[in-house]
Amino acid sequence: MKKEIAMKTGNFLDDRNSRIWWFCLIVIVLLILLNGQSFAQASVSGYAYMDANQNGIQEESERGFSGIRVGLYRRISSEAFQELTSLRTETNGHFIFIIASEILPGDFYLQFEKVPGFYFSPADQGGDDLFDSDPDSSNGRTAPFYLANITNANGMNAGYMSAPLAPPPPVINPMADLAIIGGTIPDSARIGDELSYSFDVTNFGPDTAKGIHIYFPVSGLIEITAIEPAPEDTSANPLHWIVPDLSEGDLMTFRVDFKILAEGEVREDLCSVTETSESSVSNNCTLFSINLRVPVEMVSFTGAMAGTGVRLQWVTASETENLGFNVFRSDDEHGPFVQINTPLIAGAGTSSIEHRYHFMDDDINRDRTYYYKINDVDYAGQISWHGPISVVTTSPSAFQLEQNYPNPFNAQTRIRFQVGQAAHYELSIYNHLGQQVRNLINQEMAPGAHEVLWDGMDNNYLPVSSGNYYYLLRSKEQTEKKSMQLLK
Repeated sequence: MKKEIAMKTGNFLDDRNSRIWWFCLIVIVLLILLNGQSFAQASVSGYAYMDANQNGIQEESERGFSGIRVGLYRRISSEAFQELTSLRTETNGHFIFIIASEILPGDFYLQFEKVPGFYFSPADQGGDDLFDSDPDSSNGRTAPFYLANITNANGMNAGYMSAPLAPPPPVINPMADLAIIGGTIPDSARIGDELSYSFDVTNFGPDTAKGIHIYFPVSGLIEITAIEPAPEDTSANPLHWIVPDLSEGDLMTFRVDFKILAEGEVREDLCSVTETSESSVSNNCTLFSINLRVPVEMVSFTGAMAGTGVRLQWVTASETENLGFNVFRSDDEHGPFVQINTPLIAGAGTSSIEHRYHFMDDDINRDRTYYYKINDVDYAGQISWHGPISVVTTSPSAFQLEQNYPNPFNAQTRIRFQVGQAAHYELSIYNHLGQQVRNLINQEMAPGAHEVLWDGMDNNYLPVSSGNYYYLLRSKEQTEKKSMQLLK
């Protein structure tokens, strides 16, 4: 309990008990004057004083500090406050703000003036807010407080000292500076590659680092094959080494050998800690990073009869430094396979978007089974294989309309068809309303396979709009129809 202070008749506002009564009196007077609207307003009052004993609590003998500028700030956003007004403390150190209802409720704080040659007392040192010093001792600002009306009026005091508090004596502890310096590995590697990674742990001092722990998380995309020196548990994840101590200037080298298991990206922080205090921890970790890739991520590889030949098609989801593709064919699933393309089918280099490729094998015999493989060649000459797939070559039917290629298409598309006898044939394009858009063929045709291009123009050689279209092959006896999609 704080000592009660007897009220002095001649110095009413300078004594501690009278200050409490003074604060209550102000509240009562405001309630009377505001006549029914008082609860829509609020007030903040307080006291600036000379804190002679520097304890942050206003004592009986400590006088008020007049002429101190006090600013009132109100929150205008989640991050910002705006000054509403300011005043200076009276001769006895007191002040009071009356806050209008138009800006209530809200969050507020007070900013006390920093007086040259004086310092703020330590804040919140006692158990009674009427006598504690409230502003932050570094900047004179109180903590934000909430005001809704006169019922939660606040009291805020500020103590001033003529000299700063002496700082506590420094604690001198052993100090070290551990650093991990990682070695170099390729930025990327293939599945199945075996690599080695080494790193150094160095102590730059000035004292010995004691109780050192080193941690290396192991990604599921790699398999550890050798570790030097051995960690506490070779099967643990992360790998964990313990080094009893490391003197100034000393270093230890660690090596981890591993094998690439799967495609992806490894990004792991390799870190060290010590029980000794460190001057800097910014160099205690290094990033172990490697891109584990396949040169070409193949989505599909298919083949089928197309007219008089075999059309091979393949789709890639991504490519890494891919120079191109070669196509190989065999009469036997187990080979030998012979290359049938010249020149190399150009790849997309390095790309993370889908690419489509096709190759036409026209040198075939009917009623046979062929096996096809393709390989991709990267910039370094490394080769990866895909396949084999099988395609059965059949004799053409008497009347057959094939699916256009490509589909969907933009500038142009190919339409292949076969007829078994010489006759008059018509090939036309129709829109979704059944209206003819373009007549491509209307003439006598010889037996065999035929191909025609459609350039997306109508009969007046004007471009048609994007959408779904139908193409129809018709003779006197037979009709066949298929759909296609034009995208622009």
